[in-house]
Amino acid sequence: MNIIKANITDLWKQGKIVCTTTNGFVKKDGSAVMGRGNALAMAQTIPDLPKLLGQFIKKYGNRVGFIYQRSIIAFPVKPITGNYNDLLAHIQKRYKPTDINIPGFWCKADSKIIEISMNQLNDLVKKFKLEEVYLPVPGVNNGQLKFTEVEPILMKGVKEIKICSL
Repeated sequence: MNIIKANITDLWKQGKIVCTTTNGFVKKDGSAVMGRGNALAMAQTIPDLPKLLGQFIKKYGNRVGFIYQRSIIAFPVKPITGNYNDLLAHIQKRYKPTDINIPGFWCKADSKIIEISMNQLNDLVKKFKLEEVYLPVPGVNNGQLKFTEVEPILMKGVKEIKICSL
């Protein structure tokens, strides 16, 4: 696994295929929540992206797939909904321990979801014979996982997947 220092939006502007991490949550207006991290950066770069991702999620579910002109790939890291135990620490005060179906964007990243996403990304890379795909380190920062928790998963990525960190 090679980790490169790169900004995912800059790579996309250079014509590279990039991934954006997602939480699978679609708002009432049909757009996906892309409120932090690389998802927010991509949404600011391409204002239609939240709507396109929302349409993708409604049609295919919270899974890996192309969401914009075969140049941006959805990469789920969080559940669509979770429970109190899944919440980010600073959000727990907003909910009760018995609450369920809490929006996934308030949840921690899930290493099991990241592993499923990595497997799906590997399959997509092979199916479309992609030469390079850039993936920001998933689940860290707002996902609150430690790099050591996702590193073994990232090691399972095919050689065409390049891991990006700022």
